[in-house]
Amino acid sequence: HLSRDNGKSFTPFTNHESLDYDARISPDGKWVVFTSERLGHPNLFIKHIEGDTLPRLLVKSQSMQDQVDFSPDGKWIVFASTHEGNADIYRLPFAPSDTLDISEAQNLTNNPGGDFRPKYSNDGSRIAFSSDRDHDTKPHQFFPFAMQRTGDIFTMPAEGGKVIRLTNSDYW
Repeated sequence: HLSRDNGKSFTPFTNHESLDYDARISPDGKWVVFTSERLGHPNLFIKHIEGDTLPRLLVKSQSMQDQVDFSPDGKWIVFASTHEGNADIYRLPFAPSDTLDISEAQNLTNNPGGDFRPKYSNDGSRIAFSSDRDHDTKPHQFFPFAMQRTGDIFTMPAEGGKVIRLTNSDYW
């Protein structure tokens, strides 16, 4: 749903039986990028914020993409993807009129642990993200199909590079 009156009312933005979630509005206010499972697994889709256009696949891939964020200048997107096996943070130029291929994305974290929820700093120079990279993953005590993760918050330069751990927690 989308609100155009500061949350007083909402109208449907997508209309599909599959899950649509983790939406972000581009810095110029023209586009919404969101995760959808309409192709059977989580992919990034894009839709113009005005008009009656249908959502379009933004990143072509057989892997999962989720948790997108925009650089403050709107030139880049970062997102979590399992393109190389586990969840890492990837970066692509934001090209709203194109369908991008995951093979063109830059893997910024490339770590055997899971890296999630990237977020650009306000000045665009750094990316914060959560990761379980310094913790063991254990079976969940109640759900045999799930894993129990412990995670911390990290930062890195917007182009990738030296990762700095900011927290040290026993919980997610």
